[in-house]
Amino acid sequence: MQIEKAFHCQFCSLKKYDFKTGTTCGLTNKIPDFNITCPDIKFKNQTLESQIIKINADFEHNKDSKFWVLLNLSFFSIVFILLILSGFFFAEYLNNLDLITSQVRLYVIPIVFFGISFLVLKIAVGPFNTYLRDYKIYSFEKKRIDSFLSLYGIRYSLNFKRNKRIGESLDIDYDFELKNAIEKGIESGLAKDFNPIRHLDSLKAKNKKI
Repeated sequence: MQIEKAFHCQFCSLKKYDFKTGTTCGLTNKIPDFNITCPDIKFKNQTLESQIIKINADFEHNKDSKFWVLLNLSFFSIVFILLILSGFFFAEYLNNLDLITSQVRLYVIPIVFFGISFLVLKIAVGPFNTYLRDYKIYSFEKKRIDSFLSLYGIRYSLNFKRNKRIGESLDIDYDFELKNAIEKGIESGLAKDFNPIRHLDSLKAKNKKI
């Protein structure tokens, strides 16, 4: 996917910003101007790492909520249908007893049940719409950060611990060996003829020998 130049700059320690011109490069004092990757980018380790964590945590949390959202949608949709049917059946039941006027039986009772049922439908559809909206946002953000990192040969691995209690946030557990390789690759910068993929692979190989 195509990534806007300003997105590269938000992870760079050379980034400058002012309200008149927006994001500029600290080296040239001009707006970012490069083709695919910036040859002078200096990654801010903490910023990059925190964004990787946040984006992946949001994506995973949204993915984990899918089952409960669909269960909620199914359950309250069934309740919605049962309430509508109950309105007709209850009106028919009162009709057989002949305790109230026909106008109340035919209009008031079904309308009351319809009103309650549509409140239930809102409970069913609301979380589902929120899930779909968040899924689009988080999927886009994850795809963008992954595409951005791949341009610079940076890879990462995150392991998530699932809490047993429903609704709690995810605990994040790092793959420390890979995280360490990423840190060293970032701190080294991108010099001329620097191959980040080969550099990271060599760092991981050294770590395994220790």
